[in-house]
Amino acid sequence: MTWSKDSSLLIKNLTQSEQHLIQIVSTISESLVVQDKDTHQVLFVNTAATKLFGRSEEELLGTSVGVPIINQEATEVHIIRPSGKLIVAEMRAVDITWENKSSYLISLRDVTERNQRELLQNIQKTVLEMVAQGQSLHEVLLELTDQVDKLTPGMYSSILLMAEDNLHLRPFVSPQIPPSFVAAIDPLPIGPMVGSCGTAAYFGKRVIVEDIGNDPLWAPFKEMVLPYNLRACWSEPIISDKGKVVGTFALYFSKVRSPDENELKIIESLARLTSLVIERKKAEESLQEMAQRERTIAQMIERIRQTLDTDTILRATTQEVGQLLKCDRVSVYQFNPDWSGEFVCESISPEWVPLVGEGIASIWVDTYLQETQGGRYVNREYSVINDIYQMGYAQCHLDILEQFQVKAYVIVPVFTTNKLWGLLSAYQNSRTRKWEPEDIRLLEQISNQMGVALQQAELFAQIQYQSVQLAKAKETADAANRAKSEFLANMSHELRTPLNAILGFTQLMNRDRTISTEQQEHLAIVMRSGEHLLELINDILEMSKIEAGRVTLNETICDLYRLLSSLEDMLQIKATSKGLRLIFERTPFVPRYVR
Repeated sequence: MTWSKDSSLLIKNLTQSEQHLIQIVSTISESLVVQDKDTHQVLFVNTAATKLFGRSEEELLGTSVGVPIINQEATEVHIIRPSGKLIVAEMRAVDITWENKSSYLISLRDVTERNQRELLQNIQKTVLEMVAQGQSLHEVLLELTDQVDKLTPGMYSSILLMAEDNLHLRPFVSPQIPPSFVAAIDPLPIGPMVGSCGTAAYFGKRVIVEDIGNDPLWAPFKEMVLPYNLRACWSEPIISDKGKVVGTFALYFSKVRSPDENELKIIESLARLTSLVIERKKAEESLQEMAQRERTIAQMIERIRQTLDTDTILRATTQEVGQLLKCDRVSVYQFNPDWSGEFVCESISPEWVPLVGEGIASIWVDTYLQETQGGRYVNREYSVINDIYQMGYAQCHLDILEQFQVKAYVIVPVFTTNKLWGLLSAYQNSRTRKWEPEDIRLLEQISNQMGVALQQAELFAQIQYQSVQLAKAKETADAANRAKSEFLANMSHELRTPLNAILGFTQLMNRDRTISTEQQEHLAIVMRSGEHLLELINDILEMSKIEAGRVTLNETICDLYRLLSSLEDMLQIKATSKGLRLIFERTPFVPRYVR
């Protein structure tokens, strides 16, 4: 312990016992301070007190503790060291006489760690309650950083999260840091010499910069950051449960300072808490997105299967898939019978080169698919390409992909029954992309339903074609029936006219009494034959009416004997002229009348 000159003279005048007491007090572990009641000047400090205040004895003697003294009551006081670190101490004071002066003997016990532990527990409780209540990630982490900033004056917390390209960090919450500085580092590249956060994300390890103005990591940014009164920065990488860096948790200070062991534990704990919150919110968002995606898929499938128009099916599929996957292009490629093919539909933003449209002749010719008759897709396999430049493609293949601005893609087959109909593809043009398993499952699910819908559309088209053909056949049959009816009507007129004349003259001749018996028999035969022929003509006309549905059949009794006799008379003349003998035999069992 170092003593001032006045203190040394005073000790010479003390008794031996008093000197022993001072030596004991000086070495005691609890911080002790003697302060004059009237002048509030410090008269004595022990070694522990100098460590607590972060100052030497010479710096403390003659000054004031700077806190109100409440006699004999425990009070919590805040002490700010020259480095800017906040110390929380529990203080007690008792009255004593020191150097014949009415004074306080002040004992101070450092409770900073206990206090910070309690504050961190409260912060953690608040944050987890907000997560459980479903508040957004931004709201939760903003509250976290707000609470952390209250731990120490001149300390400002900041959380940066990994950008989608995994090459940059993006500011997420920095409540006490000037917005202009935040904007200046958005986005922040990740690299081995990029300040505290960029370097911490690059190596996946904590980076402590005690003095920004003199640290090489901050050399490129020193002139930008120092005007904001930011002098130190400690950065802890935020690591996911899979060991991947997802961001950084940084503490900035308005003074140059280095952390102690407890502060290192604090920043590590804060980074772990932040990781827990991010993982929890990402899991929630993933579940919500999955549920929403399933609902959207169900609605899309319903819409696809409600239509039987192929163009509508293709348009609905490409548009919905593009929105679900948030990709730059979704296209449908259809195979021809010879295994050549063409793009028949796509959904694409205006800024990209189209594959389908009026006046566009596709030059994306894939001879491999034609030569192999569908290639791997015939076996229901799919292609997943996260980065075309990592696949070892030939330059000619890369040239075609680059012409259509493709950087990553997924292709799945579309089957109708067991036949490969075509391909459903999703493309990322703006950047490379790691396609997730759920992305591939979605495309497979949609392609299956698309295949079912296309099959239904094809069947419907076939039915429509058959219906048209049947309608044409019916029209032809109706025309034939009309022609037949006209023919029968004409035939009836042409036959009835001479037949009526024959029957009329036969009846007149039959009344002549001068004709012989043989002639009368011949006239009777002519009469019966004519009447039979007239009945046949009438029957034909009646059948035509029946076919046309314009007649009703009535049952009647027919004299079968008379019918047979008429047939014998008609045929007998023809047989005699041919020199034939015609014999009719009718057994007694043949009924005369039939219905």
